[in-house]
Amino acid sequence: MKLISTENGQTFQLLATEDVRPPSGLYWPDFSRLIIDRYGFVVSPSMDEILKDGAKFAHGRLIRDGKLIEIKEFNVYSDGIIVITWNTDDSNTVLDDFASWTVESLGFRQPIFLRPRRFQSSVIIEFDFSVDSILTPFQELVDQFSRIIQDEQGITAAPTASRIAFSIDPAVLPRFMSFEFRLERRANSLPSQNRYFSFANLSTSQHLELLAQLERRLSSLGHHSVSLGHRVSN
Repeated sequence: MKLISTENGQTFQLLATEDVRPPSGLYWPDFSRLIIDRYGFVVSPSMDEILKDGAKFAHGRLIRDGKLIEIKEFNVYSDGIIVITWNTDDSNTVLDDFASWTVESLGFRQPIFLRPRRFQSSVIIEFDFSVDSILTPFQELVDQFSRIIQDEQGITAAPTASRIAFSIDPAVLPRFMSFEFRLERRANSLPSQNRYFSFANLSTSQHLELLAQLERRLSSLGHHSVSLGHRVSN
């Protein structure tokens, strides 16, 4: 499997502002300015926007150990913080930096209890093996679908696997929590490329491991396609 690019990495830290707010309170105009100064955000919220929808910053950066991390979005709400970069390792780094900076320099308090961080990630990958092999157990249905298209529309073409998705029933999850995995053939890519866009409510590293596991399954089905690059995981 070849990783073409990471597209988004989002980390969400749920917390209560009363647990971390400085004992003497917080003056948002100054706090917003300090955030902009530290991370170089180009887009910043007005006070009206902060009071209505939370503080939403965009197009910033963090320099860490000589590496530039682009911050796509940085959103502070009354119940948590969302950081979006290109992968969840970077969004975690930004969130860790923000947490330590606000405690050490701005008088914020360490929270007594932190809930586990939640993640979203999306990537573009190319498989070494065809995803169409997944359709093998459904070949009779695929063939029938193809015949119906030919009979009704006069079009002769073999169906291919274009989308795979599964999720956890929201009814069994805490409120506002979801877990979904999607794999979709990349728009405007050639079928021979085996190029896909994938989204999951997982960290980027675990998302890639899940995709690597899928390719191992494809390999075991014995439908080899042209290798398109080095493997991310074996």
